[in-house]
Amino acid sequence: MSFDLGAIQPLKVGDTIGTVNYRGGNPKWDLNYRMREVNPSGPVCVLVFGYRSRGLEGADNQRLMEEIGDKLGVSTLGFDYSGTTKGFWPDAATFDTHIDDAQFMVNALGDRRNFLLSKSMGVNLAFAAANRDTTGVIASVPAPDLFPRTIHQYFERNPHHKKAMEWGHRTLGAFYWKSKKDKTRPNSEYKKVTRAFWESAQHHSLAETFAQRAAYMPRMPVTIIANDGDKIGSPEIAQELKGFLQRHMHNTDLIIVSGETHDYAPETFDAVYDAVGRHAHMSMG
Repeated sequence: MSFDLGAIQPLKVGDTIGTVNYRGGNPKWDLNYRMREVNPSGPVCVLVFGYRSRGLEGADNQRLMEEIGDKLGVSTLGFDYSGTTKGFWPDAATFDTHIDDAQFMVNALGDRRNFLLSKSMGVNLAFAAANRDTTGVIASVPAPDLFPRTIHQYFERNPHHKKAMEWGHRTLGAFYWKSKKDKTRPNSEYKKVTRAFWESAQHHSLAETFAQRAAYMPRMPVTIIANDGDKIGSPEIAQELKGFLQRHMHNTDLIIVSGETHDYAPETFDAVYDAVGRHAHMSMG
């Protein structure tokens, strides 16, 4: 953790778009956030986005913040990870800085109750960021341990990426969730991977996170939502995650919906909204 918990100034109640910087003021570490307040007396749903999800600019993420507030009357907090850049240029961000950002934003809520809506790799970050006021986690299209489980093997099979790994390149390559047959995919949607991020991710498996935080990890309900056709966060991976969480004494539900990719399908959105409503109700209890 790269900050003093006691020095965090709680976010003001109300709609807020702002920037904080807890790493010495260098603009590359600006942490942009949006607080959409619709119920000041209720819990906050914190969106913990996945790897290079475009954060607050992403259409799905904007939709989540709007509809969770409008349809369910639940306040939301979203943020961009600091140290990231657009395009293919190497980032300063690592898995460690992502964890720090998530922990900072959750703790900036003060003693207000919260629950975390994670997406893809965000499931690792959510459990690393949960604090004593966190009442639950929603793991949507979960991809726990994304780098050691999936991306590392992908790079090992690809000769160009493998050479980049062996030769010490700062940027190891890029990947795309969808099939190469999809001609509509824009180049801007490729997910670049830097060596610094890849190396730091190897040391933050979900099992390691639970081992390090066992003494103060809150036991809380978890809802897992997986797409039946997802190859990255497959139903088998979701089932494995459920078993892992149950062994760690978390009451866990698994919901599998119709969806062909690692993106949200209409049924995924419906399941997420249902889960948000239930977790908000439980958080108020």
